[in-house]
Amino acid sequence: MLTTVGLSNLPDAIRRRDTMAGPDYVDLFTAATRGTTDKSAEDWARALLEDTPTGRSAPLLWRLLGLRLGPTPSPDYVQGWKIADRGDDWIRIEATSWFMTAHAVVEVHDPQVSLALFIRYDRPIAAVIWPPVSVMHRRAVPVMLRQALDAHASRSSDISLERADRTIRTAPPMDGGRGMRMPNTAHTSRPWRIHDLTRDFRLEDVWALPGRGGPADFGRLVQLIATSDPARSSSAAARTLFAIRWRLGELFGWDAADAGVGARVRTLRDRLPADLRDGPSGPAFDALPFTSLYLTEDEWAAEIANRTMHGVLHIGRVPDETGGFTAQMAVLTKPNGLLGDAYMAAIKPFRYLLVYPAIMREMGLKWRAVSTSAG
Repeated sequence: MLTTVGLSNLPDAIRRRDTMAGPDYVDLFTAATRGTTDKSAEDWARALLEDTPTGRSAPLLWRLLGLRLGPTPSPDYVQGWKIADRGDDWIRIEATSWFMTAHAVVEVHDPQVSLALFIRYDRPIAAVIWPPVSVMHRRAVPVMLRQALDAHASRSSDISLERADRTIRTAPPMDGGRGMRMPNTAHTSRPWRIHDLTRDFRLEDVWALPGRGGPADFGRLVQLIATSDPARSSSAAARTLFAIRWRLGELFGWDAADAGVGARVRTLRDRLPADLRDGPSGPAFDALPFTSLYLTEDEWAAEIANRTMHGVLHIGRVPDETGGFTAQMAVLTKPNGLLGDAYMAAIKPFRYLLVYPAIMREMGLKWRAVSTSAG
């Protein structure tokens, strides 16, 4: 799969299909498979955006970007993007928001299908919002292409994909294991003490943390998490997202002192039973505005509150047959009204596609290093 980013790298044949003057961002994805011309360009556009799992989930992100979408299904729109022009082997679709304009071109030449995106910044804020979103976009499009090509191949021919991607790189395997999202029951079925404290919270995420620990390693894992700083992440996208979040917090007062634990909301320590309240609370955080609640041999919980929500981070130890353990991370929240609900919905795609993968990758590397040095 060939990926290019930047107007100077774009083939003239693709550039001529679009009418946008002076785009601020351009990318192109091209994949090869037999029989591409068995479908029209419009058919491919609909296959990519309307028939793949990734394409069907994309409108959530587009609406968060404020793109005004049309009806779907519709002969005049592709997944809400208006059909602006088309030829025998290409189609251009368009969408706009109050701060940016987006055009997409799908072109078909046997044995290739290409998808190009053109973005123009109509307001200065677009230069802040789109760059981190573009990272998520560049990760999602290859997945969407593969899904469409797989479906095409199952009906027509074998796929022949060649990866020549200098911009998007597959994340290396994590030395400490592989983190993955888990069903909510992986958390709710465990006899964690946190359940009694958070009955009025909702469970947002459950992840299996990468790697395994020895019998005495749970404390080391907890310390590793507490000392992590996302502002120093090796992922540029994660660093940018956190920087934007802190900046927005400053602008809108989300993180003001009167919005935190003990001010806007009561601390969950008030709910702790005597044995947890008298026991260790856990380590202090180096960078993130969390406060530890309690620490046992099998659990650690910390809380955070701001203008958008009251949240809990929970790490649970899951013993295995070797005498060691794996660990689960759960995030529970109580959104603060409509603002909180909107905020949690807005950051959801960023969490799943950018933040959590970066956290898991680094967690695996650091956990392996800590386990090796301790051994």
